[in-house]
Amino acid sequence: MFAVQSKKDCSLQDMLRRHLGGSDGDSTPISEPDRVPEMNSQSMQAFLESLPSSICDDLQAVKKDLSADLRDIRRKLDNVGQRVSALEDKDDSRSDETERLQQEILRIKDQQLDLQMHT
Repeated sequence: MFAVQSKKDCSLQDMLRRHLGGSDGDSTPISEPDRVPEMNSQSMQAFLESLPSSICDDLQAVKKDLSADLRDIRRKLDNVGQRVSALEDKDDSRSDETERLQQEILRIKDQQLDLQMHT
């Protein structure tokens, strides 16, 4: 459930383990279904209020970091979408140019055939 990414994450993981009943040395991950029942907003609020303020602060910091990461991912996805659209437009214009050039080649070949027939 918890991926250790940094020392901050590790300390948050340790605090959650202690709060939810795991030992510090326990390497067994906390199983969500066993430890966290489905909660409505009132029971979630009561649960959050029961947490030590340091855990709440850490959770708020994680939420803020995740929100920033999500905004960054959305921005990058939007940029990729814009580049794909630009490439598609470029491909369409190349197709149009290719069609125009093919028509020009056919016109020149027709002229060449006409000239050959007249000579």
